[in-house]
Amino acid sequence: MNKPNITPGKWEISRQVSTLVVGKTHDGYERSIASAGGFTRNTHDETPENEANAKAISAVPQMIEALMTALKDECHILSPESHDQLKTALRDAGVEES
Repeated sequence: MNKPNITPGKWEISRQVSTLVVGKTHDGYERSIASAGGFTRNTHDETPENEANAKAISAVPQMIEALMTALKDECHILSPESHDQLKTALRDAGVEES
């Protein structure tokens, strides 16, 4: 399986805005990945729900890696249904089968 063409490396919550997910570009610059909440006129909707959404989004690269590893290892504890769910989730995330 080939990883999707997403911003590489660790994604994290911005130090300035708790609902903004950032990552580093190939040349080391910080860039915005996603905003999980309202963002209008320089204000941020930093509700607990939006902060939780940002945390979940920031874990996407690690989750993709973990799912790819589980699928590659062909864990015998996975049911055929779970195996199919993993493949579907990875495909929806842009992972291509090689």
